[in-house]
Amino acid sequence: MQPGDREPLFHENLGKPIKFLGVFDTVVGPMDDELYRNIYFRDSVVASGVESVVHLMSLHEMRKEFVLQRFHRGSEGNSSALVREIWVPGVHSDIGGGYEENFISNICLLTMSEMLSQYADIALDPSGYRGILQQIQAKIGAYRIVVNKEPSIPNKESRKGDVHKGDELHPLHRYLVDKHIVWKHSTNTEKYYDEYADIGYKIDKKIAKHFEKWID
Repeated sequence: MQPGDREPLFHENLGKPIKFLGVFDTVVGPMDDELYRNIYFRDSVVASGVESVVHLMSLHEMRKEFVLQRFHRGSEGNSSALVREIWVPGVHSDIGGGYEENFISNICLLTMSEMLSQYADIALDPSGYRGILQQIQAKIGAYRIVVNKEPSIPNKESRKGDVHKGDELHPLHRYLVDKHIVWKHSTNTEKYYDEYADIGYKIDKKIAKHFEKWID
């Protein structure tokens, strides 16, 4: 099989739909170079069998080597799939999890859980949900909101230019505006500004209602 023949197979609909695909700041990192060169069928078009996609993306990741992979419409794949890409304050692992300071990653986890419930009709575990909610509210009560620092930044590049008019931003962004937060392991808190006010972004009302309950 030639490399060019693989892409149609990836987009072939086998009659077993995937109701929901949720991904967290999907990037091609420095360790993926060899993999990315040799998997010729991989692309950024939603596969034919996928019905709904939610992609939570980092607003503040600065590593140039972490190239964000957004979804695109194409002639192959499911052009009718629902695709929501939502910008969230924080760096790559704030979005996907892994830091001890986990306020933002917990917000992302509850957000994706609500999307899973909404688009795939999956019931959530109430005890697990409440546990995450308690962690979020404890951080708010302690005035402890942290945007974590990337492990290392050999080459720096802002993602601000990747945010376009009409893009969706998480209500966490609006909540943080004018608040003082711990910024990338700074010894002092810094005021969070809305650097995207002139772009014309949108915030989903349904997510905003959930978010208001989480921080109440």
